[in-house]
Amino acid sequence: MKFYSLSQLAYRKNTLFLLLFRHRKNRIETIIKTDPGAHLKILSKKYEYLRLSNEMFFGCLLANFLGSLITQIIFRINVIDPSEPSLVFIKNMDLALSLLFFFVGGSILLVYEYPMRTCLKKILNDETPDPLLFETARRRILNEPYFIVLLNAFIWFFGSLIFWIIGSPNAPFLGFACGIITVVLSFFWVEHVIQHNLIQYFFPNGGLSSVKGTRRIRISTRLFMLVCAGSVTPLFFIHINIIESKKWLESGTVPASLILSKLQTTIAVETVLFTFMAVFITFFISQNIKTPVQEIMTVLSRIRKGIFTERATIYSNDEIGYTGDVLNAVARDLQEKEKMSRSLNLAQEVQQNLLPKKNMTVNGLEMAGKSIFCDQTGGDYYDFILPSGTAGQSLEAVVADVSGHGISSALLMASVRSCLRLRRRFKGSANEMISDVNHQICEDFGASGNFISLFYLSIHPSEHRLEWIRAGHDPGYLYDPETDRFERLEGEGLVLGLDQSYPYQINQKSGLKPGQIVTLFTDGVWETKNPEGESYGKERLKESIRKYAGKSCTEIIERLIEDINGFRSTDSAQDDLTLVVLKIKPSSN
Repeated sequence: MKFYSLSQLAYRKNTLFLLLFRHRKNRIETIIKTDPGAHLKILSKKYEYLRLSNEMFFGCLLANFLGSLITQIIFRINVIDPSEPSLVFIKNMDLALSLLFFFVGGSILLVYEYPMRTCLKKILNDETPDPLLFETARRRILNEPYFIVLLNAFIWFFGSLIFWIIGSPNAPFLGFACGIITVVLSFFWVEHVIQHNLIQYFFPNGGLSSVKGTRRIRISTRLFMLVCAGSVTPLFFIHINIIESKKWLESGTVPASLILSKLQTTIAVETVLFTFMAVFITFFISQNIKTPVQEIMTVLSRIRKGIFTERATIYSNDEIGYTGDVLNAVARDLQEKEKMSRSLNLAQEVQQNLLPKKNMTVNGLEMAGKSIFCDQTGGDYYDFILPSGTAGQSLEAVVADVSGHGISSALLMASVRSCLRLRRRFKGSANEMISDVNHQICEDFGASGNFISLFYLSIHPSEHRLEWIRAGHDPGYLYDPETDRFERLEGEGLVLGLDQSYPYQINQKSGLKPGQIVTLFTDGVWETKNPEGESYGKERLKESIRKYAGKSCTEIIERLIEDINGFRSTDSAQDDLTLVVLKIKPSSN
């Protein structure tokens, strides 16, 4: 085993320290060479940390010093006999309690602030603090004003009690007087420092009301503390001064004029001191309230102009802070609704473009249609499929109604339209086409539980014949003005989207004559209700068709919609409605 002398050990120790110092020096020099302003940044962060972490601590010390100073000033002015031992007692008590707070209270406060100081240091160094410690720091920083109040009150009460026990009868009065000044000053100072200097590091986006286990600093609490500072405390001091003056008057050793003069001077000084303190505290209160209120007013003015991206950054742990959080939540909801509204408007525009652009007359057949959605988008659908070649080919009209209404129904409606138009390009009969569309819809949307009722109509003007397929939809009406008779275009058929193997059948009618009118519609037409709950009904629909049969198809639809809206009165529509009217013209165009 090798032994070293003391000088060798000292040499090795110094060498180790020298190596560590050189390593740290080289590291700092490397950082400075990489970033010339790094050294200043490091010093700036250290200064910022020392300032922010100790601002509340030294504020509490200052509050205790001011409390002691104000108490001594008032009692010194009111002293009749300069040799009175109470002056020494006041000085000793204030000094003892100030030292007690500095050592005992300061230690307790540093322990309480440990999570905040640790997290603040990491935040200033651009590091991520421990989540649990950070949550504790957030909770403690919101509760610190109340913690400071309790700590100061306990120290001054405890110190006064000790002085009273050892034989100082005035100790409770003096301790209470000085303690209440200290408590009020430290409360408002700590709240001001937290709100304006510290809270943004722990709540960068506000949201103070979301932290559990905290006590709010309500506006009523601030007003109560202000009353204590501006009214209760000076009145308490005046009360003590009057008791002392009365004692001197009863002793008869001092002229009454001198006692009254001292009392008047003391009350004047108290008025000035406590007025100044009340103004000082009022300034803190106004700053702590004015700043978040102005922020809220700014955001409200932006919202009023339709700008929903602005957020109120409120660092106030009171009703105003909670109002700011609610306002931000409302702004977020309005922003989401605005995005949804823009999306719905786009969807509405797309869906309207999927419907026929205009009404028309082709091959002796006049056609018109209209869809009205109760929401921005709907599940009703109508379409005209025109011949691609020569005259004499069939003209086709489709009316469909998707279960429900809104975005989901609009998407399903668009899929039905795409499937139908794509399948129409290939060969096959009408029932084969509808069966293929049903098969595809069942594969794509069968699991959703949605279904589609559909009425497919094919008119052959040259053959005076029409064909139709009913897929669970309301029968259409064929009206003959010459005989004043309505014929229902009925037939068997299951809605699309339920059974992909269902065989659809073609229904036919011949003998079409000029002037006859075919009307197709969705259930939103006849199920429209008035304020009394009565349905528009199919009989009213037939009566309106009979009434306007001499007009063009476009006018018939406009008048029918006017009648429906008049029947519904002022109530908004509860369902989408679609009308398609086709009229056989006397001669071919």
